[in-house]
Amino acid sequence: MISRNKLSVYSKLTVLVFIFIIISNVYFIKNTYGIESNNKILILYDVYKDYGKEKNALNYINRICLDDADYIDIIKCSAYKEKDLTEYNSIFVLNFSNTNLSEILKENLNRYDKKIIWIGKKTYKDFLNIDKVTYINELDFNKFSYNEIKDNIYKNFNRKNKENIYLYISDVTPFNELNTLVEEIDYLKELGIRFFIEVPPIFKNDNLKAMNRFAEVLRYAQANGGGVILNFPPLVNLNVNGRDIEEKISLGFKNYINYFVYPISISISDYFLYREDLKELFEKTNTIFIDSNINIEILDFDKYSIKANKNIIEKVNSYSIDHLHNNLAVTVSAKLPIDEFKKKVMGIFKKEVYFKDIRNINSSFTIDNLNIRNNKNGVFLNEENVTQSYFINNEKYSDLKIGEDKKINEDTNINLTKTNKILVIISIVVTLIFILIVFISFNIDRRKFFK
Repeated sequence: MISRNKLSVYSKLTVLVFIFIIISNVYFIKNTYGIESNNKILILYDVYKDYGKEKNALNYINRICLDDADYIDIIKCSAYKEKDLTEYNSIFVLNFSNTNLSEILKENLNRYDKKIIWIGKKTYKDFLNIDKVTYINELDFNKFSYNEIKDNIYKNFNRKNKENIYLYISDVTPFNELNTLVEEIDYLKELGIRFFIEVPPIFKNDNLKAMNRFAEVLRYAQANGGGVILNFPPLVNLNVNGRDIEEKISLGFKNYINYFVYPISISISDYFLYREDLKELFEKTNTIFIDSNINIEILDFDKYSIKANKNIIEKVNSYSIDHLHNNLAVTVSAKLPIDEFKKKVMGIFKKEVYFKDIRNINSSFTIDNLNIRNNKNGVFLNEENVTQSYFINNEKYSDLKIGEDKKINEDTNINLTKTNKILVIISIVVTLIFILIVFISFNIDRRKFFK
């Protein structure tokens, strides 16, 4: 018989173990699912740009914030409802039209305990303490304006500015002069520059001879310091359904993998940031390259929310070199003659711009059951290291592909053999059980009969 003291000890131990399990689970959930404070930014606006100005101020501020925030809410001042503002790490107010803010919005802004960045008309003096406001009269859309905004964001986020500049080869297609592209890759290798190379998704005629040669050159780029970025497919018009775009990118992604080419991220125009039907696509990667090659025109909505990607890298051409700032990819066209290409790259060097190693970016890109990761340890496909330390030409590719297909067939046969063996064993066991039941039933009936 167990004494009461022993029962008490067991009870205490049980309680302690139970508490430990709860704490461990909470810690696991927090680390696994990221239940922790996120960096959130609110952008309040009356109109998307200053009167008489060409540039889209709302998009400009959003683009800057994307680099630092985890979530961004954009709310039109006239559509603001009673919403708690304390959840935001930083607030921007774009006030270009002398719009009268509602009393509840004024009250909540006044209660907000962090710095508010106010841009445009100075209409806050009657309800806000001036010390709470960083005021910017107008946006110059230059490096000074950018840094002023960034500094204020970093103060609210307790971060420091880091300058990351990468080299980015654009305008690469199967119809390029591919021998020139090889020369460009060799030149960058001589300079010790690792680079990104942007390609369109190939979703038609992927078995053509031209595709084989194109994929061969891309494998050459990968073996010599290049990281492949997938661009949007050519669009007939900008209103193409988001699902159609996603399907083409998905097909292109898989086709490239079939050729041992591993896209590590995607490139988009900022025009598509405001498309609800593309949010799901953008969530498939933690890294996005953005440019402004499509006119956004009017931005006007009551509310729009954006879940920012971990790595946002802005694409700029080499002519904008004097306005370089954080997380940029300087683009150089692959369609240039080789001498012109070299001249562009050397022109950037002369301005004392030094390119970061593309492996500094921890990127992840997942479509269906295929995940490609890129980091300082290499490139991984579903956790298998597929970093190309040597060039895989078409002959070698064919041999490897035959070996890969053979292995898949062998694995399939092995799996079928295992399945057949399991089915045979199950059949035998079921048969034995059936015979046993019949035998027992027979004995029981026999006893009853002779009783």
